[in-house]
Amino acid sequence: MKIQPIELVGAAWTAFAAYWLVEGVKANRAETRESAGQRFAHVLLMATAFYLVAISDPRLGRLNERFMGERRWVTDLGVALAFPGVGFAIWARHHIGRYWSARVSILTEHKLVSTGPYGRIRHPIYTGILVALAGTALVVGEYRALVGLDHVGTDRIHDHLHQYARDLPELGTRPLTLPARPMGKYPRPSKHKSRPRRSIRVRIAAGPITIKAPKPAHGESHEKQLDLWVIHVKEATAPPAGEDPVEWVLLSNVAVSNFAQACERVDWYGCRWVIEEFHKAIKSGGCNVQELQLREESRLEPMIAILSVTAAVLMELRHLARDPQTQNQPARQVVPVSYVKSLSVWRNRVVNPEMSCYDFCLALARLGGHLNRKSDGFPGWQTLWRGWEELQIMTAAVEAMDEARRSWRRSSNSRLFEY
Repeated sequence: MKIQPIELVGAAWTAFAAYWLVEGVKANRAETRESAGQRFAHVLLMATAFYLVAISDPRLGRLNERFMGERRWVTDLGVALAFPGVGFAIWARHHIGRYWSARVSILTEHKLVSTGPYGRIRHPIYTGILVALAGTALVVGEYRALVGLDHVGTDRIHDHLHQYARDLPELGTRPLTLPARPMGKYPRPSKHKSRPRRSIRVRIAAGPITIKAPKPAHGESHEKQLDLWVIHVKEATAPPAGEDPVEWVLLSNVAVSNFAQACERVDWYGCRWVIEEFHKAIKSGGCNVQELQLREESRLEPMIAILSVTAAVLMELRHLARDPQTQNQPARQVVPVSYVKSLSVWRNRVVNPEMSCYDFCLALARLGGHLNRKSDGFPGWQTLWRGWEELQIMTAAVEAMDEARRSWRRSSNSRLFEY
């Protein structure tokens, strides 16, 4: 008895289903997984797709019509596609082993698999299934099979990072405090509006991701892919009127397999603004470590260390001066009191050791060339650095004069004693 092409394709799919059921019981336990609603939508979409491909239902009407005539070479091509497609999907499933999950999940001892078929194709299981279904559609030869093929895996194959991150299963929620974004007493118009400090609750999700090297490759990438972890953070409640909801898409080369690890990565990211400000102060905020003429490591290291301390002091001073809650704090808590006295005399013609951080910062900027007009905005790093250099010279001169005065008094008292 001659075996029909549709029977061969059916045997391939039967082997596929049997292998899937046997291997499904060996997968690791899921720590977190997608919601029941997301899972139902995925199962419904897949079931509908396979139903359209496999079942000839009279209620489908014109979808049961053939999109091409019955030709032997077409059905042979369909069988030739179905068997390799099923085989490739089984190979990918076997290679991923116990890290496979029918749901979008993070499993116990989760790891990112990037070898075998996963080192060559982004979604090898879905690729194999799609190739096999394309072959099945050619064997069936009806429009319903094409419609079913178009719906398989559309909710699981992502071409964009943000789309994938937003579909990841929720690990949990946590409170998060957004710092104030002040612009000083006279803010300059900017795309970043000032905002008050507020507490929010965010939803956190995470999962593995592979990012391919750009084509053509640039720098030292050598067309290598990056096996990373993506953490998605989104505000779970409605933001205040006039503000956009918080949404972060973070990439890390450190594995994220549970909620605690994801929260740790989020806390790391919370330090980003301080780190960026510090690097800006070091590189372009007046310190200009990249412009140093020193060439030996033994000379560069102590110089960079000294400039780093100066950058940290200026950064703390600027932060305190911009925050309405701390701008009235005495500047002598941050910088030497001799600097405060010298700058207060230069600016106000009186000695004021209790000068506030805000007034000290503006006076320092004025010394560096800032005009303190309403439209000028808060002074930047280069202006503060120029003022800092001038203040050091000024303070050194004042201290030299004081020392000379003390020496003169001591010498005067000596001569008086001799008489």
